[in-house]
Amino acid sequence: MRAIVTLLATLLLLAGPAGADNTFKEGAKAIGQGFKDGTREIGKGIKEAGRETGEAGQKIKRDAGELGKKVKEDVGTAAREAQKTGRSVGEWFRDTGQQAGQAFRDAGRKVRDFLTGR
Repeated sequence: MRAIVTLLATLLLLAGPAGADNTFKEGAKAIGQGFKDGTREIGKGIKEAGRETGEAGQKIKRDAGELGKKVKEDVGTAAREAQKTGRSVGEWFRDTGQQAGQAFRDAGRKVRDFLTGR
């Protein structure tokens, strides 16, 4: 009888750490799964932010292209006007500068409006 009680006590002592070890493994597995799911969500967020940034960059690129065309048109218009009217070179540069300045101010407003979401 004594041998049986000793055997049972030994089995209970050995079974306790095995159960604790099993619980630890399950907890570690749950933590690992949480990290895996969390990093997946972070990755999705970064990907979405990159997509939005790319779209914003494309809009800025389009606006810059339009600005370049407008400046080129304004300079060409000023040059043609200067040739037609025979104005002095100084007057032509002054008028061209004013038109180019206005084009840059308009572009600045567009960029500000884009960035502030107006």
